Amino acid sequence: MKKFKRSKRVGDQIHHEVSNILFRNIKDPALDLVTITGTKVTDDLRHAIVFYSVIGDENRWKEVRTGLERSKSYIRKQLSSNLKMKYMPDLKFVEDKTLESGDRIDKILSEIDKQF
Repeated sequence: MKKFKRSKRVGDQIHHEVSNILFRNIKDPALDLVTITGTKVTDDLRHAIVFYSVIGDENRWKEVRTGLERSKSYIRKQLSSNLKMKYMPDLKFVEDKTLESGDRIDKILSEIDKQF
């Protein structure tokens, strides 16, 4: 019995490779300090959702979103040369704002703690 699905393993590889591509290959200042937080790949390996996070205001998020869309074809090309797969998944970048939510919750809890 298989312990892991192939889509999970491919997702982990895409996560690792996209992080490296953003860090080493892309010189776009809009994509500085972008963190890839996770990936999900469909079972047929045709589509991959790449979750990303960045610290900043809404303008910074918009800048990163635009930069990722601009760089999507380059990232996909680099992935196809690094990952030997029959079909390279179509990439979709999705914002992951869970870190901001956690920070907001921490601030609320700190304020409550100060009141008591």
